Amino acid sequence: MTKADVFTLLDKVNGRNLISSAVSCSKTFQRLPGNATHCGCCFQCVDRRIAAYAAGLQEIDNAGIYSADIFTRRIEVPETRTTALDYVRQAVSFSKASDDGFVLDRLAELSDVTPFIGLDEENAVDAVWKLCQRHGAQVLAGLDAVRKQFDDLRFPLEKGSLLHLLSVRAHLGDSSQIIGEDTRMSLERIQAGINELKRQLLPSATSVEVPVMEAEGARDNTKTPEPPWTILSEGKLYYRPGFEDVWFDDAHYDLRERTKARLCIQYLVETRAFDAASARHLTEEIDPYVRERGDFPQSADIKIDHYFNDPHDPKKRLPGLRKKLIVAAGRDGRYFLKTN
Repeated sequence: MTKADVFTLLDKVNGRNLISSAVSCSKTFQRLPGNATHCGCCFQCVDRRIAAYAAGLQEIDNAGIYSADIFTRRIEVPETRTTALDYVRQAVSFSKASDDGFVLDRLAELSDVTPFIGLDEENAVDAVWKLCQRHGAQVLAGLDAVRKQFDDLRFPLEKGSLLHLLSVRAHLGDSSQIIGEDTRMSLERIQAGINELKRQLLPSATSVEVPVMEAEGARDNTKTPEPPWTILSEGKLYYRPGFEDVWFDDAHYDLRERTKARLCIQYLVETRAFDAASARHLTEEIDPYVRERGDFPQSADIKIDHYFNDPHDPKKRLPGLRKKLIVAAGRDGRYFLKTN
């Protein structure tokens, strides 16, 4: 069920009085002013408030329980702005997705959840698609109701509020162009990482400026090798030559001891496998490369997740990198890097 479904069901069984006492906020540890019980900024608060409008129960889910009103007030915290826009962006994507497109884009996630639904694979995937599509439609309907209530054409919208951001279609644009401050901070963190690498690898040249370099097209292997402190990039994926250090979504991964994961990513970058059309087959292309370069014996049971398993990684960072970065292209064992 979606959050809007829950509101509708409560209303149907005369449970409206339970809504005000239910808490959805993920930041209840914060001290909120007045009688507020919700921060109004986290993903759960955004989901709840829009769902209340989608179900027509916004008067029951009183705005006074929210510490912040992101609908009409400027969103000051970049993280909150990103959360709200990503939430709307995902809803739009769900509402437009065809069943085939949905499966292609989210095959890795579907393979994780469908075994627990209690249906055969085809019907389980169809059920998840319909749930997500219903959620997308409900979010858009809820936002239409929000706009009808607060978007008075006689007055300007407060700049930086969610309604203002939606009015300029910020959710449809490139977030790196819209949220300049967030981008600046990310680049500063990347540059700080570069400077640290320079200090480690070239202590006598700490004052040398080393720019972030972006790889465009296939690299010519006959050229002089890149200096070890160079950082190359493909979209959100940053890496040192040799792929021993990789950054993705501002997180650093040390792959010196994870040879299979390193070679897998290296092969997909070298072969320019960045979309479904250029995806590479695991058993026919990726694994032979990994085994040859890493001098590994052939395995009878080959799964790409095995490259990223690490028993000494309790936080499951490498499996998380695999799910975010490497995507299945259909169901025939081909994979590509989702770097954008």
